[in-house]
Amino acid sequence: MEPSETPQDPALVELKRQNELLTELVVMQKDLKAGFIQGLVRGFGGVVGATLVVSLLVAILQPLRKFEALEPVLNRIAEALEQKPSR
Repeated sequence: MEPSETPQDPALVELKRQNELLTELVVMQKDLKAGFIQGLVRGFGGVVGATLVVSLLVAILQPLRKFEALEPVLNRIAEALEQKPSR
């Protein structure tokens, strides 16, 4: 008889099933940790990126305030960026 044809002990079958379930849980736990860390990195990167973009925008627009034709528009943009969000 070949090993695949031998009758298997029910306890051995249950042990194999539990081993497979445990292996799946370990893989899922690693995936959750990786997903959590990726989420943190993406969130932090988004905040840093937005801060840099706004800072560069303000730095670029400051010298243009000298031109009288652009002054009202630039003042509105500067005021909007300086305001705290209302809750």
